[in-house]
Amino acid sequence: MRGKRGNILNEMFFSIFQLVILAFILIGLKVWVDNVVSDETFERNFMARDVALLIDTVYTAPGNVEVDYPQNTRHLNFTFEPNLVRITHPDETASVPPAVYPFAEDLAVPFAYSSVAPERLTNDELGPSVKLMASKINNRVAVSDKPVSLTSRASKLVCLQASTRDPNWHSKEVYYDPGHGEGSGINREAQFARLVGLELQNEIPGIRSTKGSFITQADTPLERRLDAIKHAALVVSVHQNDGGENTNVILAYIPPLSLESQKLGCLILNSILDELPDEFSRADLIPADDIPPDDPMQIIDTGIPSVLLEIGNANRDTLPDAAAVAAGIGRGVSAYFGVTAR
Repeated sequence: MRGKRGNILNEMFFSIFQLVILAFILIGLKVWVDNVVSDETFERNFMARDVALLIDTVYTAPGNVEVDYPQNTRHLNFTFEPNLVRITHPDETASVPPAVYPFAEDLAVPFAYSSVAPERLTNDELGPSVKLMASKINNRVAVSDKPVSLTSRASKLVCLQASTRDPNWHSKEVYYDPGHGEGSGINREAQFARLVGLELQNEIPGIRSTKGSFITQADTPLERRLDAIKHAALVVSVHQNDGGENTNVILAYIPPLSLESQKLGCLILNSILDELPDEFSRADLIPADDIPPDDPMQIIDTGIPSVLLEIGNANRDTLPDAAAVAAGIGRGVSAYFGVTAR
């Protein structure tokens, strides 16, 4: 009897011991799972705040900007809602709650609401983690895993309200300065600038050319052009970008401290966009500082209200409509002097 009782006690002891060991294992697994969940929750909360801060920064940036998000996104899903970043796990059955954080959406600047997630290769396998890129292109903010196209329509600018009204402006000297082109774009830029000048005579009666003639395409030394505008009331110079990139943008370079030039450039850009609303992907005012002595931009560094326009790209297959560009310049100049264009 004693032997049987001892065997029973031994079996009970080992059974209890096994249960205790199993309990420790289960407790350890629970602690490990809780720690993993806590780490993932912390990481998601951090990332939600970080991406929201990135969006706020892009909103405040001047002009067009693209910023790559440097953090590893760890196969997470990103959803961008009104004023909110939401981060979840691709596995809908995951017990980890979503991380959400607000950003300061500017209702005057459209935001592209979207979702970005890694591609699911199979039921159990995900593709590479997404690479986020925040951008503000043509006054539109977005967060995506792909570069934003610049082919969308250019946005009009908000113009400065400087006092430049003069109903008798037609009696003043208004000069047109046609660009002659450089490198591979010389013929096309000179041709385009000449066509714009010829059309501009119909838009601004009495306008003068820094070359002395609207017909010639030949280059005229910068010194002679600067001498021609000594008594000008206003100067508009037209060029084209002849760089290798094939983007179709319109830029207005202005002297940085001239409020009058800022207003003039803005009104001309907006008027050209009215004439050619689908032609350009971007329109910008650019202050031109530290201009070298032999640079064509010296034409706007004289103290006279002036603007140097780069209209499209000389390397594109088709040039912008010269008549529409001239009409936009004419309307912009008339608006500058506070007169409704014809």
